[in-house]
Amino acid sequence: MYPLRLAFRNLFRRKQRTLLASGVLALAVFIFLVIDSFMLGMMELSFGNLIDFETAHLQLARKDFFEEEEYLSLDEVFVFDRKMRDELAREKAVESFTPLIEFQAEIIAGREDFPVRTTAVEPDSFSEVMRVPEYLVEGEFLKPGDRGAVIGSDLAELMNLEKGDIYTLHFRDAAGAYNVMQGEVRGIISTPSPRLNRNTVLVSREYGKTAAGVADKAVSQVKVRLSDRELAEAAARRLDKNMGAEISARYYRETSDILEAMESWIRLENFVILGLILVVGAIGIVNVVVLSALERMEEIGLMKAMGLSEKQIVGVFAMEAAGIGIIGGILGCVSGAAAVALLAEFGLDLEIFYGEGVHGLGIPVLERLYGVWNPRAFIFVFIFVVLLAVVISLIPSIWAARQDPIEAIRGG
Repeated sequence: MYPLRLAFRNLFRRKQRTLLASGVLALAVFIFLVIDSFMLGMMELSFGNLIDFETAHLQLARKDFFEEEEYLSLDEVFVFDRKMRDELAREKAVESFTPLIEFQAEIIAGREDFPVRTTAVEPDSFSEVMRVPEYLVEGEFLKPGDRGAVIGSDLAELMNLEKGDIYTLHFRDAAGAYNVMQGEVRGIISTPSPRLNRNTVLVSREYGKTAAGVADKAVSQVKVRLSDRELAEAAARRLDKNMGAEISARYYRETSDILEAMESWIRLENFVILGLILVVGAIGIVNVVVLSALERMEEIGLMKAMGLSEKQIVGVFAMEAAGIGIIGGILGCVSGAAAVALLAEFGLDLEIFYGEGVHGLGIPVLERLYGVWNPRAFIFVFIFVVLLAVVISLIPSIWAARQDPIEAIRGG
């Protein structure tokens, strides 16, 4: 008990030095928590928009379709029969699903042409699974049997198309023959997905099916929305097993190499920040302990003369260092919590950093990014800085405790 009282008293003997060392640790903790919240917010938003505008929670298709998805061959369509629908219905997490027919085409407007991804959708079920119809900036969305098309804002600008203009799609149908689809531009969308804005044309399933020359129930893939994204991986594994040998199920995290790479980068970034905390903490704690030991050599000698062991003296310095870590951890967590609260409530406008270029980042994000609360990060970093302070203090503490008591009392 005496060493604890002594450590507490010594902790505030040099208040300015203690607060300076604690403040440095607090700043490091603050930076870690804010960056962690910011990066998790980016991942949360990116995966959320990936689900809402590109992949849904799950996708069902032939294995070859996923392996060669960029080519979108009509050879990979399959019959979405009653058995498959019943299998989806048995999955409790499934809220809705929508079948799609997809193929490559060239969109022609005037003398201009551009390669696009043509997606034939059931308007009603598509609206239940994807949020695309909510992002119409001009016109209206497709209706069943519609011969019109909905295109992305970037594609509309590139091809100089507006609502009501005539579009032409040139493509190879399921038989390998060249075919043409033509109609009015019904609407224009501007979504958080660069790919959807730039090179996707949406048409009605009836029109797309007839033009492509595929069977009545044929689909390229089925997109599935779940009640909770955390259930996606397990549901994908079950459906992959139950849908038959030819059909594969994958969940949203398996679809984007960019976002997977971002997650790995975030983990690396956390290690880098922890490394910086280690360096900063080491400098601050060693400085405090060494200076404290040099100033208290006579006191150390008296403690040894009174019968305190080297272990107890080391404990005194370690408890002082722990106190610095606790103060720094608390200050950092409190200030970090305030910053994360502001970031979570008001977000951060990405256009401040990227300007209009935020729309071309290549990942599905919005202009405003919100922070995410991560309680585990607060607990982890607090424990980390306290343990760091204690461990770093051991070397100078052991050196001080091993001083000869007579020489120490004399001030040598």
